[in-house]
Amino acid sequence: MKSVILLVDDSKVFLELEKNILSDQEYTIFEARNGKVALELAKTHHPDLILLDINMPVMNGFELLVLLKNDDRLRNIPVIVVTTRGRETDVEYALKLGADDYITKPIDNRTLIWKVASLSDHVKKRSTPRIPLDIEIDFGKADDHFTGIIKDLSIGGAHIVTSENVKKLEQYEFVFSVPFEGGYRPIRTMGKIIYKAKSSTGEQETYDLRVQFINLNREALFFIENLINKDTHSLASFLFTSPSQRQDYHNTVAQNRQPSKQILINELDSLLDEFYYIESIKSQFLSKYDLLKNHLKEVQLDFNELGQRYSQREEDYLSLSNLFVAVYQLFTRNTVSGFSNVLCDIIENLVGAEKFELFLYIPETGTFKSLLSPDQTKKHTFAQAITEQLHKGELYLTDMDQIKSRLDQEPVIAVPLMLNNDLLGVIVIFSFLPQITKMSDVTLQLLEILSKLGGMALITAHLLDKMNSSDKSALSLIESLYKS
Repeated sequence: MKSVILLVDDSKVFLELEKNILSDQEYTIFEARNGKVALELAKTHHPDLILLDINMPVMNGFELLVLLKNDDRLRNIPVIVVTTRGRETDVEYALKLGADDYITKPIDNRTLIWKVASLSDHVKKRSTPRIPLDIEIDFGKADDHFTGIIKDLSIGGAHIVTSENVKKLEQYEFVFSVPFEGGYRPIRTMGKIIYKAKSSTGEQETYDLRVQFINLNREALFFIENLINKDTHSLASFLFTSPSQRQDYHNTVAQNRQPSKQILINELDSLLDEFYYIESIKSQFLSKYDLLKNHLKEVQLDFNELGQRYSQREEDYLSLSNLFVAVYQLFTRNTVSGFSNVLCDIIENLVGAEKFELFLYIPETGTFKSLLSPDQTKKHTFAQAITEQLHKGELYLTDMDQIKSRLDQEPVIAVPLMLNNDLLGVIVIFSFLPQITKMSDVTLQLLEILSKLGGMALITAHLLDKMNSSDKSALSLIESLYKS
């Protein structure tokens, strides 16, 4: 039976992106544009997981989270908060209200897939792969520090045995190391104790804890997944099992032994012959064992490389799909305000901009008019070098390392919206969200696409807007565009 996922976000663009990222997984997906609709859908379909935005009309994410956790029928549904707010206060408040995890926009495709997979089977039988371990772990917060032993581990959480009487549902920081390529890699993450049971080992009382990881970063996810996939247990079992435990080992001792000296001598000779035979093949076995071990290392390296290449190809595919979704949404708007709203969603949720503007270019005055500001009569000008670059249809990009030293009114990025060789408008980004430290290749591709197609989408929305309002000037505008 498919897991049921409820997506809650007021951005249609972002809902389509989430569905696109999760489309290859076995999920039944419902969507809501505000908290009120989401609450009704949760009561009707009782989803296995909710992905919840914070900033929404009618009922925001915090209000919905309170209602979910106060409802006995819905309180156990896991919730991942998905929001552009990556600041600690909002995250802490959401977790305090009962959220199980969080992820910030613009989202990382693989991280979203991993987190949904680890939490969507919360009610059903656990399907997330786990590996048995016996490694030490430290955890705590503020002045409280505890230790324990990890008994099994997955990308979603861990089973820990400890002598510490910690509180259930409490959140702690967990620190441990996992083996990787002959060494150890440290992992530090927040987690919540979702299960606690007392057990006894001799005279000492111990506690079995089930810990659910919160916002495990991508590097940690990679190391844990690599550890789980690196299963050499069956080979080790064969190589290190004693001969007497193998099925092909024959017992050289006669079943009906007679107490005679000759029989004992014959038996001893037989054992000596077998001993010399084993010694003669020992070096051959060790040589073949070393070859096999080296071959396994090569296979493991090839497998790791193949896995990384596959992950990269999958990431590229998802990124291209996201670009297609964004452009499709841009060209399905039939009003200028609808175009502006979709463009804002793209710049905020895919590019990660915090402060940005959309301007129309006014050729008569050589100035720019805001489409987003309430005061649309206000004009804006740019430095001559930037304006010349925009008229050429070229992106204006600032070195990301210099962003913090720039003034608020200075653009970090300016994206010209072109129609043929004419400048129609410009998208200006003044600042990015704190977690954005560099521009990815996919983001640059998206900005290039917006530069080449954004002008056409803008003029199309403008014409449709006028035609819908029965403005006859739209026909004359179309005729003039056709003639030009």
